[in-house]
Amino acid sequence: CSKTVDLIVLVESSNKTAFSHGETQTWHPAISLFLDGLFHSLDIGENGFRVAVILYSTSIDDVMTFAVDRQFAHHGISYLRPKYGSANLHIGLAEMNRIIRYYSRPGVTRRAVIVSGSHFLYPTDILSEVWRSKMLNIDMAAIGFGAEANENEIRQIAGDFVITIDDIGMLYALVKRVTDRLCIEPIDGQWSHWLQWTSCSASCEGGYRTRMRECNNPEPKYGGKNCRGSNSDTFICNMGPCNVEFPQSEWSSWGDCSSSCGKGQEVRSRICSSTNHVHCNNLGIETDVRECTKAPCPHPVDNLSINICFDFDDVTEGVWSEWSQWSTCDCKSQTANRTRTCKSQSPGNGRQDCQGFSRAVIACDSSMNPECPAVDGHWSDWSSWSTCSVTCGTGSRRRNRKCDNPVPENGGKDCNGVKTEILDCDSLVICNDCRLMFHLDFHTSPEEDEMNSHSRYHMRGTIFDSVDYNIHGDGVFRQNSRVILWQFHDIDWKFNVDIFMRVKPEVNLSPSPVTLLTDGDCSTLDVSPSLLIALDYRLNPNTVTVMFGLSLEDRHNMLYINISTKVDDFIDIHLTYKGTNFGGVVNGRKSEINFEKPATVKRHPGPLTIGKSMCALDNPGFSGLIKEVYVFLTCSAQKFKGAIFTLQYNGTQDDHQI
Repeated sequence: CSKTVDLIVLVESSNKTAFSHGETQTWHPAISLFLDGLFHSLDIGENGFRVAVILYSTSIDDVMTFAVDRQFAHHGISYLRPKYGSANLHIGLAEMNRIIRYYSRPGVTRRAVIVSGSHFLYPTDILSEVWRSKMLNIDMAAIGFGAEANENEIRQIAGDFVITIDDIGMLYALVKRVTDRLCIEPIDGQWSHWLQWTSCSASCEGGYRTRMRECNNPEPKYGGKNCRGSNSDTFICNMGPCNVEFPQSEWSSWGDCSSSCGKGQEVRSRICSSTNHVHCNNLGIETDVRECTKAPCPHPVDNLSINICFDFDDVTEGVWSEWSQWSTCDCKSQTANRTRTCKSQSPGNGRQDCQGFSRAVIACDSSMNPECPAVDGHWSDWSSWSTCSVTCGTGSRRRNRKCDNPVPENGGKDCNGVKTEILDCDSLVICNDCRLMFHLDFHTSPEEDEMNSHSRYHMRGTIFDSVDYNIHGDGVFRQNSRVILWQFHDIDWKFNVDIFMRVKPEVNLSPSPVTLLTDGDCSTLDVSPSLLIALDYRLNPNTVTVMFGLSLEDRHNMLYINISTKVDDFIDIHLTYKGTNFGGVVNGRKSEINFEKPATVKRHPGPLTIGKSMCALDNPGFSGLIKEVYVFLTCSAQKFKGAIFTLQYNGTQDDHQI
């Protein structure tokens, strides 16, 4: 077929692929025949397929880099040299990811065919590399051969195209089926409709509203392109100034009258109740003015000369000059003032200062006809963009500006536009501690009346294995069901952890506790996991004991909290760890253990797993219904990051986003 595809064939070259001919050991000829037949059926060229082959066993045995010539590809196969070691699939997957990352053509479909004949030795490492492959948008098909090939294991790598055969000699018969799969048309992802806007994050001085969408209409498939653009949209809201409220103060006493005789003014003041008050000046003071009269002024005496004798032993009090005219209204303070000077009645006498004030201030009113021109506000320059808000995963960058170039005055217009801009940013680093927020749903279609079992790999790093769903939107778990949360592998226990689950167990009087949630690395099966939530039905058929477990570095045995409750309907389970506190809550009943200093929790690189553990623990997996699971990591003083899993039917339940 003719497609523009970068194809890598990843072939196990362990001792299971060896072929003995007398005393001579060679690579099994069926593998060469399969590769020759596959490359012959593809249109290899610059504008068609580019093909590469990776051999792996204990390490990378050999590599044929991307070939764009069919003859060269056939020739290159004959020079591949296997080493017949143990089968470390994770090493082969890591090399495949490296070649795709650095040497794949931009914009082309990326596909891989994996040929494996061994049991997975390091499932944690394998699934971690599979996650990276999904992030690189590699469409994978898989073939398992021999007695050790486990279809369930292989399906976690390539869910939609898995073939198992009893004998490696049957490989050549699969050329056409594999070719048809490689030539299938990719399906590009499309965005769903936007969800509802969130409420504004602030009531004044600029907040933001967000809305979300998902790349599932349809999801990208067969190596199709991911949706372009952002899965979130941000809108700046409530840009108006905040009204800063102060406690209402009492008025001060009235000041001295501004005139010693005739009409004057006296002033009192208090602290403004609001920065937006019409009579409030820029100092936050509200003033009140009223007329006053101390005494009537004497009439002037015309053309009368009076000789007055002074007793120099007396001290004469000074007198005020007339008040000046009121000044024009000050545009910034919105006040006017007038002044007067203190004069002595008789030069040479001992003069006292005048009683009263030399300056009077009042709030402007319409009679003063203030000539304050309106000044429109203008924005300052934008600040530099901030660094990305996260060091792993997807975050945001911001830049700000101020409406102070100049500030709007005297009824001038506010600046038009937003004071903060936000852009998405990708750190290009996969998180190993706090995970970014995401939202998962179990969906079924109206045409599917019966429960529909599915085992699929979720592109965001979550694996569903043998999980069903019912018409109420609940996840249906049996003893072999599980959901693997790779987003939360290798938890950093310096963070606060909260896990909330709403479950309805199927009480089956199991002879041992049932695993509901755990973490752990399968390479350390002799060590307890970091945390555990298990259910024990052995005491009473209508009662379940919820067991919360935590492993500490200084303790050989796991630390447990047990809380019992009746099983009438769904039960709410909450595990919490806060460094110096480990607790559990079941249907509102709480029990906790406090430590004198932050406890050191044993740390494993395994993911969180709901249901049957990935590792070979003795406990059976959970059976029953799970409606929702919340996982939160609170990163010290940072904002929390978490995940919400809502199990729902056909999208009828409102989506949630924390």
